[in-house]
Amino acid sequence: MLLAGVNFKPVRIIFVLCYNVQAVNKFFTKISLVFAGALFVFSGLFFITPAQIQAANLLEVPKIISRAEWGADEALKTWASEYPTDNQGLSINQADYIVIHHTASSQLTPDNDSSGRYTGMVKAIYRWHATNATWDDYENGTVQGFGDIGYHYLVDPNGNIYQGRAGANGVIGAHVYGHNQETIGIALLGTYGAQLGAGYVAHEITPAAQGALARLVGWLAAANGINLDAKILIDGKTQYPLVGHRDVRPTKCPGDNLWAKIPALRQQAAQDAQAYQNYLYQQSDSPEVFLLRDGLRRNYDNLQTAQQFVTNANIVNAAPFLTALFAQRAFLKYPDGTLLQAKNQPSIYLLENGQKRALAVTAEQFTQLGFVWADVVSIDPLDIALYSDGLPVKFAPANKLISDSHGRVYQTQNGRKRWVVSQALFNYLGYQWSQVAKDAAAENYLPGEVLKYKDSVLLKGQGPAVYLIEGGQKRLVTSLQLFSHLGLSWKNLIEISDQELAFYNDGPDLRYRSGTLIRQQGQSQVYLLDDVVKKPFLSAGLFLANGYNWKNILNISAAEMEQYQTGGYVGYPSGTLLRAQGGQRVFVVKAGGLEWIESAQKFLAAGYRWNQIKIIPDSEFALFYPGIAPSDLPVAPVENNTSALGELIRIGVTKIDTGQEVRITANGAFAQYDAVGNLVKNYTASQVAIIMAQSGAYAKLQAVSDDVILEALSYEDRPAWNQNLNYNRFRSTLEIKYSDYSQSFWLINQLPLEYYVAGIGEALNADHPQYQRAFAIMTRSYAEFHRQNGGKRPGEIFDLNNTSSDQVFKGYVFETIAPNLVAAAQATAGLVMKYNDQVARAVYSSDSGGTTASACSVWGGEFCGEAYGYLKGNVQDPAGTEHNQSKVAASHGVGVSCVGARRLAELNYGHEDILKYYYSGIALEKIY
Repeated sequence: MLLAGVNFKPVRIIFVLCYNVQAVNKFFTKISLVFAGALFVFSGLFFITPAQIQAANLLEVPKIISRAEWGADEALKTWASEYPTDNQGLSINQADYIVIHHTASSQLTPDNDSSGRYTGMVKAIYRWHATNATWDDYENGTVQGFGDIGYHYLVDPNGNIYQGRAGANGVIGAHVYGHNQETIGIALLGTYGAQLGAGYVAHEITPAAQGALARLVGWLAAANGINLDAKILIDGKTQYPLVGHRDVRPTKCPGDNLWAKIPALRQQAAQDAQAYQNYLYQQSDSPEVFLLRDGLRRNYDNLQTAQQFVTNANIVNAAPFLTALFAQRAFLKYPDGTLLQAKNQPSIYLLENGQKRALAVTAEQFTQLGFVWADVVSIDPLDIALYSDGLPVKFAPANKLISDSHGRVYQTQNGRKRWVVSQALFNYLGYQWSQVAKDAAAENYLPGEVLKYKDSVLLKGQGPAVYLIEGGQKRLVTSLQLFSHLGLSWKNLIEISDQELAFYNDGPDLRYRSGTLIRQQGQSQVYLLDDVVKKPFLSAGLFLANGYNWKNILNISAAEMEQYQTGGYVGYPSGTLLRAQGGQRVFVVKAGGLEWIESAQKFLAAGYRWNQIKIIPDSEFALFYPGIAPSDLPVAPVENNTSALGELIRIGVTKIDTGQEVRITANGAFAQYDAVGNLVKNYTASQVAIIMAQSGAYAKLQAVSDDVILEALSYEDRPAWNQNLNYNRFRSTLEIKYSDYSQSFWLINQLPLEYYVAGIGEALNADHPQYQRAFAIMTRSYAEFHRQNGGKRPGEIFDLNNTSSDQVFKGYVFETIAPNLVAAAQATAGLVMKYNDQVARAVYSSDSGGTTASACSVWGGEFCGEAYGYLKGNVQDPAGTEHNQSKVAASHGVGVSCVGARRLAELNYGHEDILKYYYSGIALEKIY
């Protein structure tokens, strides 16, 4: 009731929503206040200001000074923001661990105002990183400038936090070589225990800086789902996910003093991360709230919606800049058929018609249903709750005939139900209605493939087309002639509905059998069928020589003819005697090739008769037997791909500009061939072959013997230390060919693997012999690995190029100036490294800096698999190894550290011991 004599007026109460949301809501449902003569009417909730938030006893969200606020000159930013991607090509915005740095600044200079900020220093670091700092790119060598600041965040002595690298959470940084993906780099301005120039610098780690750093780490850990109390594998070592730069790379960063504080920082940050765990964020001008989870921002229309998914939440005000730091996570709706499981929960669901169906089956039944555990997608419980529930999935009883509530009949197999589509099929399968039982759980069973007619049955729908069932597919019988040719019978034909026919996938149209002679109606060309290939006869003589009869030719339609691709030609059968019209030599056909009968005596001794010789046109001879000379003129030998020198390897020597003239000569006889292997021309010593790189051009220049060395007169590769040298002489074969992969002509050297190893110019003639042998095995293994796997760049026309991105190959000239390296290659001929019985990908670097890196950490992807267990890194160079910092900066550091290997040779290690020192678990094997 109202109090007499008292004036009442409605008053709006504003509650600060900064504690447990559920408790506040409960409070609203119960309270009714009368205080100081005023009736308080709850006419609505209002949002709170940042100042009010700080008044609450919640841990403050770190205040981050944006790039715009500290004045980043975005014109300096030349590196477009990039994000790691998963195997589906989707961006990964979640970080796995955090790396602490110091900026190694000699002086700490605050801004010349009362702000207490250090924006001048941040700008200077940004400019240096963006334009001057150098880094090593695996494919492109040393690159100047990161194109942006390398760190994600910077902290100054007063505890101010600055946004560093542009982009949302998860953007790839440039703060630790080999560890820039899925990490966060935070740098403290200053030097905290490290040698700078001639002195040791140790700035004070202020309480403000340390506190801000701990809060920032804790907040980022909570937002990215990083458990700071759980160790993970980093760079081959089990470590907490807060590390110093020196924990993953050989460096003094972040200084002795700051590095020593990391354990305490981690403990404080872990406590802070727990506090930040269930923060909901809301901007003061919007009812929308969002949650930071797994590196992304989850948006909810209002607080009530968010409460359905987030319990025990604390709501705080969010600065507008915060939404730019975290990309919005769109709800990823998985397609039907996907298996989903909420993280850390046992239930597995199958998506069907947009609903989730719980699998009420055992592990064994899961497999029997055809599911694979590896296909189960683990997602956030918040996401799985967004799918409505469908009927649970049950495992059907074995081999029963059942019907559902709609009257459909099924046979159960392997836990699924298989629909019997029609009464005719029911009868064909020999079923009886007395066998059918109604099953109330039929809707819970998953459908299997519909039951079908067996192979060899002929089916016909409502149209004229007739199909033969093979392998569960329907194959069209294209003509009555084909029907008869295949021996099909009309008594096996069953007519069914088009609906039932549609359950059979289309297989390839039925074809005539291999060995059939065909000719298109109205045409004269005759072909011999070899599976899907039709081979033409070039002449009637060829047709008759193969023993065929004209009456056996089938005339088929143009549509049927199009089913077969043209390939090759029908050649002469074994035993045929041949002579080219313009040649003198007589050959006998053997296994598709030719054998020259060297004399009349041998001809007669073999029982041949002169009237058996078939004289064929020169063009036909060259077509069937390219590279074989029909007369007694000299000809280059046919290349042999296998020998004691190893398989042939193809090396991209240099790109050739379109329109460029390529000139090749040699110190002895060589020959030119076209793209199909036809001999174009023979050359004598010093003659010059000239090839123009233009559309359709191709040429292969091949030495007639191993002592003939080809020389590319139009190619120059002169070392700076001796301009009189030109690495333009090559063994075996030079090829001019256009590459669709790289859209350019190339000069390619094809040569045996051993000659390639002898011509690699990355070791010294003066190196220790055991190092030289280890180097030969290493480079041979690297080359053989890529040769066996289709080349380093699948689709390219060569296996490797001759640059430092692959291996620096200098050819025959290098052999002449490095005889000791040639001897090392010969002494180890055929020896390769193997790991798990596979040739090892023997990557190596000039100088690891003291400790080799993990291939997984540097390159990721396939290098993280078990097949690369020999490249786990963390191998220390031997004592006494001298390092060159310029080489360290330009090296990836994976595999053998060449400076360390040289030191091992000095310490009397053998070549095998050197290799096993750096490559764990490898074995040497001679493969030829």
